[in-house]
Order: sequence, then structure tokens, then C-alpha cells
Amino acid sequence: MKFAMKVPTEITSGKFRKKHISTFVTSVTISFGSTDDINSLMFMRELFSSLPGHIIVENLSLSKSKKYTEDDYVTISKKGGLSKIKSRIKFHWYSKKVASQETKKK
Repeated sequence: MKFAMKVPTEITSGKFRKKHISTFVTSVTISFGSTDDINSLMFMRELFSSLPGHIIVENLSLSKSKKYTEDDYVTISKKGGLSKIKSRIKFHWYSKKVASQETKKK
């Protein structure tokens, strides 16, 4: 698995300019392997549902990297799954921070 995440950046222009709410965006790229496409999509669904805020997917790719051979099935039965689906997703994660009551009073 490869994971790359940029440092969150605060958005302060346009409709994101709010007195008591800060909005942040960060870009994330994840590459990983799985035994099938369903497991890849389930992983992404779990990831997105665990992140507070909003997700915008820029790019999503799933590709079949190989066809299993008889030897692969033997390896799978002894050691577990082999990755035959390669997944890569790039998304933007928007989150917000609401100022505390003490900060709002200042």
C-alpha cells in the first residue's frame, strides 16, 4: 500500500470566508492491492465514511493485474490472498473547524 497526503490548507476566500468556521482541504492519493474489486470498493467506502467532512474523488482506477494460475491457488490456500486488483484513488478531503464559544466572544 502506498499513501500520500498533503498538509491541510485553510480555504479563506469566497463562500469559505466565515467568521467562526475554518474550512480545510487536503489532497490524498492511495494505491493498494486486493483480491477482487468488491474488496477494493468496500475499503474505499469504509475509509470515506470514517472521515468527517466531504470527499470529492478526482480519479479512481481499478485494474486487473493478473490472472490466477494453479500455483497461485496453492499459495493462496497456504498463505492467504494475493492481490490481483490494483486500485488507485486520488481525492480531496474538505473538513471544517468551528471556533469554540470563548473564541467567538472575543
